[in-house]
Amino acid sequence: MTQDFLTVSQAADRIGITSGRLRQMLRANEIEGVKMGPRMWLLAVDEVDKLDKPQQRGRPRGNSGPYMEEQNANLKSQTQ
Repeated sequence: MTQDFLTVSQAADRIGITSGRLRQMLRANEIEGVKMGPRMWLLAVDEVDKLDKPQQRGRPRGNSGPYMEEQNANLKSQTQ
């Protein structure tokens, strides 16, 4: 049985993240890969497919979440 591999740039394009972020994930052992020399990584297609959805970047935006709901309720009660 042969296993298909992708380069970092191919895998990053496939899952919708930057190649730099994927390299960070490799160094942090968040995804498994095979290091082929000092600068080249290969990733199994099966491993990449586990990460098929990009994670949401940055902090949550807007007035959502339990903390903001409580703050908005407090503001409404103070103005009434």
